[in-house]
Amino acid sequence: MSKKKTTDLQILRNLKKYVDANGFAPSIRELCLLSDIESTSTMSLRLARLEGAGFILKEPVKTRTLRVTELGRKLLERARTA
Repeated sequence: MSKKKTTDLQILRNLKKYVDANGFAPSIRELCLLSDIESTSTMSLRLARLEGAGFILKEPVKTRTLRVTELGRKLLERARTA
């Protein structure tokens, strides 16, 4: 698996774990810390790509509204069993 895909999976895992534990999404900075990504700009680009692929949803105007979609959960499940 490429590093980019591995990082995207790690972001999805970290997002899901955080939301499950806290009931709301992490901030971009918190997600950067959880995923070992230094740049919030890089994280924003990765999140936009994940959203475009249908793995996460985000409400455009509100903060902390990231959610892993059913498609994203299926991807995480497949990655865990692979």
